[in-house]
Amino acid sequence: MSRFLEWFHGQGDIVHGYPGNRVRSERALHRDALGKKARTSRACVRKFEAGEYDLTVGTLRRLATALGVQ
Repeated sequence: MSRFLEWFHGQGDIVHGYPGNRVRSERALHRDALGKKARTSRACVRKFEAGEYDLTVGTLRRLATALGVQ
């Protein structure tokens, strides 16, 4: 799962400053939609993108699956 974290945070959007925001945008997912798809909250997605939140392995797996990455 650490490869996913490295990949996700490496996808940061320089304009918005949120790691992974570009990945979510490329997949046309709003935070609400990604949260629902990954069975977590919009706030959790926002905090994770901003680097303010440590997720469980289970949540990371669900986010990776929802984003279509391994």
